[in-house]
Amino acid sequence: MLRNVAGVPLEPATEDSLNSIAAEVKIGRSDLIQTVLREWLERTPVCRSG
Repeated sequence: MLRNVAGVPLEPATEDSLNSIAAEVKIGRSDLIQTVLREWLERTPVCRSG
């Protein structure tokens, strides 16, 4: 799991969107990024070769 998501550089428009969503759902920016990434990884199929 990502631990230091506060240092993740993002484009200004993405940064603004994240901050707006985080404020709307009343969670921190870092918590929002962790939640989004965790849910995305859970839904992404694993590619297996062999």
